Amino acid sequence: MKVYREVTSSIIIIALMLSALATYLCRATGIMLANSIDVESKFFIWIKYVSFGVIPAVISKIVFFPVGILEDSQVDARIISTVILVVSYYSIKNNILLSLGMSILTFYFFHAYL
Repeated sequence: MKVYREVTSSIIIIALMLSALATYLCRATGIMLANSIDVESKFFIWIKYVSFGVIPAVISKIVFFPVGILEDSQVDARIISTVILVVSYYSIKNNILLSLGMSILTFYFFHAYL
């Protein structure tokens, strides 16, 4: 038998304060160390490549294994919209707003009319 603890406003406030402390502590540490970081070091380049790898992984999870309202959409609409996003991003001189708009319109068209 599971016992659930009642969530009070004081617990929520403490959780928010701890998460804010952790966030701002990391940011402050980054600001203090910014001058001493060599952006051409192997470790920094590795971090950059890992972050580049995480982005397609998250996008793939959203496209192929959606949760929530995207579960009701067609998989081909999600795939084609993502392809439109990537192709238009690189063909329109890395304009993220225009490529995102084209992708949203593509998704809307497929979802509404097909």
